[in-house]
Amino acid sequence: LVFLAIGFGNISEESVSQGGSSDLITTGINMTSGHVAEALMILANNLQEHGVPLPELLPPTLRRFAGNENPAIRALILRRLPDLQSQDLELGWALFCCATQDAARIWQFAEPCLYHTYRDHFEEVAVSLERILQGGSKEDMETWGRISALSALSTRSDFASLLIELGTLDVTDAWKGAASVWT
Repeated sequence: LVFLAIGFGNISEESVSQGGSSDLITTGINMTSGHVAEALMILANNLQEHGVPLPELLPPTLRRFAGNENPAIRALILRRLPDLQSQDLELGWALFCCATQDAARIWQFAEPCLYHTYRDHFEEVAVSLERILQGGSKEDMETWGRISALSALSTRSDFASLLIELGTLDVTDAWKGAASVWT
């Protein structure tokens, strides 16, 4: 199954739906490569859940799909990644890094991965928060604000520094994300 899926990793297909980041999941599940990517993630999660070692070709194939140029395919990978991350942290973070490498329009789908790991693996989460700050869009700043506020409340980061950063940024979406945690 994994060997057959490899051939779908680089197919070029037209996106069925056009639009903003909220349509990425819909776009991805309407693509052939999206079906394959999602099937591979389900396979990996099920194998991990039952304690079955992953086939040798599965991790590199997942990396290939996670690094796909189409953000819809990467959004599908990220959607199922928190479960895999909890079972295999090393593979989970490797896929996360591939999927968020060209992070335009993708951080909202990466947020659950950050949410489920900020307490125990804040060092990795902090790198992602910095990446959002450096290159994220205005909409990505809401994710940054939410995860940063959670980190500050759990004392993984400094609350005063967060307030200074929010004031310096002066981005409404960042404040919105932080405020959603505080309220």
